[in-house]
Amino acid sequence: MINIGIPISNYLSKEKLKGSFLNKKINLIFNNSKKKLADDEIIKKFKFCDYLISGTEKYDKEVLKKLKNLKGIIRIGVGTDKIDINFANYKKIKIYTTNNNLSSSVAELALTHILILSRNFQNSDRNKKFKWIRQYGNLIQNKKIGVLGYGNIGKNFKRLILSFNPKKIYVYDKFIQISKTTNLIQVKTLKELFSKCDIISIHLPLNEQTNNLINKNVLNYSKKSLILVNTSRAEVLNEKDIIEHMKKNLNFKLGLDVFWKEPNIGQIKNLNNVSLSSHIGSYTIESRLAMEEESIKILKKLIKK
Repeated sequence: MINIGIPISNYLSKEKLKGSFLNKKINLIFNNSKKKLADDEIIKKFKFCDYLISGTEKYDKEVLKKLKNLKGIIRIGVGTDKIDINFANYKKIKIYTTNNNLSSSVAELALTHILILSRNFQNSDRNKKFKWIRQYGNLIQNKKIGVLGYGNIGKNFKRLILSFNPKKIYVYDKFIQISKTTNLIQVKTLKELFSKCDIISIHLPLNEQTNNLINKNVLNYSKKSLILVNTSRAEVLNEKDIIEHMKKNLNFKLGLDVFWKEPNIGQIKNLNNVSLSSHIGSYTIESRLAMEEESIKILKKLIKK
């Protein structure tokens, strides 16, 4: 009997997954709690599993040590920062990701936050009882746009934002050289990016180089009315520094889809000029079903081995 665990609380393809393994000695264990599981809950429910189809749960050394039968983790998405890769390698646990392109989904959400903040919609939307509020906003047209990280999502974001006729688009990415024939300006430092731009969208992975990359030393170079949007990983932004900066600069606006201790939003929810979404960058039905389809294909190959 092969035990397969699905810790994700909102796995859309349950019936398809069941149908893929009819008449085989497969035991499927689902998370029916409708919530993200804590470490001890994962260990208790999935301790005998051979494979897991995972979301953004944490698989550190202590969790992996107690999942004694685990041979592989299939991650819905591409981020593996919640998995202790070194210890997984030591335990010979294989890590797989679903590489279906999420870039359009995340890029569209980043643009949504920018539109909300540009037109001050976040202030009207917070009124529990509707009030007729007319507040001047700003156009995206003729603004200087910054793209921090120019992978697939950054490229898709650039494609979308171009339709608003920005004045210039600046890109900062240490690992990509942009052709001089494009309509982009590549800057060499974060200082230059933050000092020039009216709007910046962050599209970076989380690693040792990007952890706390955006801190007070960087924020102090930004324009007082900067719109900053992060749909990548919360830890790219220093939480303490961004809160202090916003308290001092009341025209600074922040859009977040990721948080430091999810699902706890923290102090950021008490600030004005914020647009918040609950980590839904990949939450389009089209993107999610494509990733889940890939997870089933990976699982089929693993079980055939």
